[in-house]
Amino acid sequence: MKSTVMMTATVFAVTALIGSEAIARGKGEQVDFATLDANGDGVVTVEELQAHGDARFTSADANGDGVLSQDELLTQAEARNSERAADAVERMLSRLDENGDGTISQDELPDQSERVTRMIERADSDGDGAVSSDEFEEVKSSRGGRKGGKDGGRKGGKKGGGRDGGRNGDQGSDDQG
Repeated sequence: MKSTVMMTATVFAVTALIGSEAIARGKGEQVDFATLDANGDGVVTVEELQAHGDARFTSADANGDGVLSQDELLTQAEARNSERAADAVERMLSRLDENGDGTISQDELPDQSERVTRMIERADSDGDGAVSSDEFEEVKSSRGGRKGGKDGGRKGGKKGGGRDGGRNGDQGSDDQG
């Protein structure tokens, strides 16, 4: 019984540490198992998780004073955001750069005319074929600040769903920064 309680407590502790690590690394960003398994023995211990967290703290503590200042925290946040932006750009290029030249031309962008027409139709409450300032504000406030509304504004394009027009079976991840 005592060992079952200890095992349960250990599982909860590991889960809590992994969860706090994911939060510290930012939404959607996860550390991989191999990174946590410092000695490579195929299991992650509480000590390895703690050591990983300590190393991340030490790395963020640029002046080595044992505390994280606002500037040090901002530096870490900016580095994470920069990495995310670079990843998003790489994914965007891989989806949209049809000719593989490392750039995206206007011709490679998906046709958005159907999507734009539907957006206008939804917002045009008086049916005049245009969106007034009042109609725009109404749509904006009814979305509650959600990017693109319920579906993230990612349906449409000439070839199907997603920002890439359905070219890669992608349903439009929110990775364009």
